[in-house]
Amino acid sequence: MLLILLFLSSFPYGEVIVDIDVEGIKEVDTALVVHSSGLRIGDILTSNKGIKTIKNLYATGLFKDIELDASREGAGIKVIIKLSENPRLKSINFEGNVKIGDEDLSSFVDLSPPALLSDYKLFRIKRKILGLYKEKGFSGTEVSILEKADENGVMVTFKIDEGEKYIVKKIRFNGNEGLSDHELSKVLSNKTKPWWMFWRNTDLKIDSLKTDIYKVKALYRKKGYLDATIDTFFVTYEDNKAIIDYTVLEGRLYYFGETTFQGTEDMGFASTKVKWEKGQRYDEEKIQKTIETLYNYYTDIGFLYTAIIPEYSVVDDSLIDIKIYIDEGNPVYLKHINIIGNTKTYDKVIRRNLTIYPGELFRRTELIDSQRNIFRLGYFEDLGLNVENTGGMDSVNLIFEVKEKQTGQFMAGIGYGQSVGLTGNISATMPNIFGTGQSVSFSYERTLRSAKENVIQNVSIGYRQPWLFDTPTSVGFDLYKLYSRWEYFGQDKGGGSFSLGRILTAKRNLQGTFTYKLERTELEILDEEASPYIKAQEGIKWESSLGGRLIYDSRDSYIAASVGSYYSINAKYAGGFLGGTLHYWRIVLEARKFHSVYGDLVLMNRSRIGYTYSPDVEVPLYERFFMGGIGFWGLRGYEDRNIGPFSGIYPSRYPIGGKFAILNNLELRYNLSKTSYAMIFLDAGNSFEDIQNAKLSDLFYGIGGGFRFEVPMMGIFGIDLGYGLNEEKGREWRTHFQLGMTY
Repeated sequence: MLLILLFLSSFPYGEVIVDIDVEGIKEVDTALVVHSSGLRIGDILTSNKGIKTIKNLYATGLFKDIELDASREGAGIKVIIKLSENPRLKSINFEGNVKIGDEDLSSFVDLSPPALLSDYKLFRIKRKILGLYKEKGFSGTEVSILEKADENGVMVTFKIDEGEKYIVKKIRFNGNEGLSDHELSKVLSNKTKPWWMFWRNTDLKIDSLKTDIYKVKALYRKKGYLDATIDTFFVTYEDNKAIIDYTVLEGRLYYFGETTFQGTEDMGFASTKVKWEKGQRYDEEKIQKTIETLYNYYTDIGFLYTAIIPEYSVVDDSLIDIKIYIDEGNPVYLKHINIIGNTKTYDKVIRRNLTIYPGELFRRTELIDSQRNIFRLGYFEDLGLNVENTGGMDSVNLIFEVKEKQTGQFMAGIGYGQSVGLTGNISATMPNIFGTGQSVSFSYERTLRSAKENVIQNVSIGYRQPWLFDTPTSVGFDLYKLYSRWEYFGQDKGGGSFSLGRILTAKRNLQGTFTYKLERTELEILDEEASPYIKAQEGIKWESSLGGRLIYDSRDSYIAASVGSYYSINAKYAGGFLGGTLHYWRIVLEARKFHSVYGDLVLMNRSRIGYTYSPDVEVPLYERFFMGGIGFWGLRGYEDRNIGPFSGIYPSRYPIGGKFAILNNLELRYNLSKTSYAMIFLDAGNSFEDIQNAKLSDLFYGIGGGFRFEVPMMGIFGIDLGYGLNEEKGREWRTHFQLGMTY
């Protein structure tokens, strides 16, 4: 910078630029240079403009040397930009690398011939290579850069001295009495490998040796040793192994003393949130959690700028008294709520899902609920939030920034189900027509190939308006024609339904829906040797039914949820005063609970209970509960539809489903992303002839593992490997597939 200033000091400042000339370029366009420089004819040349010109041209990465000159011309000056272009890259090679291959090193090179070279770009690649070797546990790595130019460009060679790679053989602590070596080692980045943890990485991380000191000190403070320090540490190298020694000075163990509050009017509430008692071992983490709880409380009642300051004092050598000052500040109100980024979706479609409004107090929980409601519309791939100060301490503006995704889709694809085999489908879906939130759908699906004789052929069309007349009332209809053929019966359905629903809570997480359905079903029995019960199902039946559904859903994701709950009650009454030839009622209860265990590890429990009953005729075969395999009533480790009552005599003995079913799926999931997860599971369930025949001792159990992820254009893809624990129908591993279906 000093050279630039000395050079520019001889320029004719204050003169008007009447012309700009460029020298020394061969490949770069003159107009690009002039534009990038920032100089314009008619400008008055100043020292600041000269410095900025050089910075602008260096920032392009096209030039290695830049010089400005000027000559008088007419009533002003001509500025001459003298340049030396960066050379073109011909090739990049590596030498000396043995332990890490060229392919791994090349992944850190973001240059390819014939890109322009610069010292900065080469230095950046060098730092990445050194970082890779450190990450892999190498010590003493050196990288030098050799350049060789010819008429076609520059050949770059990274010459690598890999140094030595060490693995951690042992970690020892000296001077620790209050905490064991095992407790202290758990917080370190460097790890040793017990015989059973064959997957653990034990490469020596040199950079982590010092940062691990702070982790150990933090653990000691959490355990009540406020004066603890790491006096020294050193590493001993033996062959390719490293032994790390830490010397600890633990100091005194401290305990909680008196805790008092000052400054808040609600002293009683604050004291109930204290997570420790007098005489307990001092724990800094408990103090931070208490302060976090208090912050959440005050931001939930409008005090956005609350200040919470703890003050500590040591008494009786080992007791720490804590005084917490709380200044609530002024209540903060929302002045404006702005929405940006929505080029298609109307503002009102987004605003009607908010649970926080202008003029109200700022409430943290309402803000979180609003974000969740917007994201779960499914119209946006990203959602940001900014809190903007209005210039005062009593109001703020909220800015929701959305990034829309392509929602209208025409899809042609394939799916796979264990019971129906390979299916083809064509569908058109518009879930946000013209940005209004309304949706229409059409789908056609049929079996392409099945290992069994099971066949499906379905066509449907539907429409839904989620906010009728800008109220939280939804309406919709569906028309469908469905055909399915199983091993012993074929079923041909056609009909339609009309639904009317309502969002029942301000948080938008509880919704009720009523549905009327009129349906014609023709059942054909394919096996003449089937039981009399199955044969009695044959013929044409009309169903006129009224259904009700109540759903509570607080999950944070439909596919890979980590927290929240899902509860539903689904009831249907057919026949009676509604007419039709069928008369029965059916109810299904479901509960799902998601618990975040640690990080992306989630425990999910799903329970379902179903019951159907007819007062005067048999419940239709297709409305009974078939369990086994994968699907809505899936019990993994067993064949599809194979758990429950059977009817007939072998070989014409077939499943007929039960009138009462109970199912529980316990899954430990690891969320790989927002749309995928891996899991292990334990399933338990059975389908019974009637509720009075149900016994928990008769449940079937299955264990195993699997994964799910979303495939664009096709839906959810999943594979489960299940093992049936019951001797009857089980005791073998079964693979279950699904594609294009969810449950």
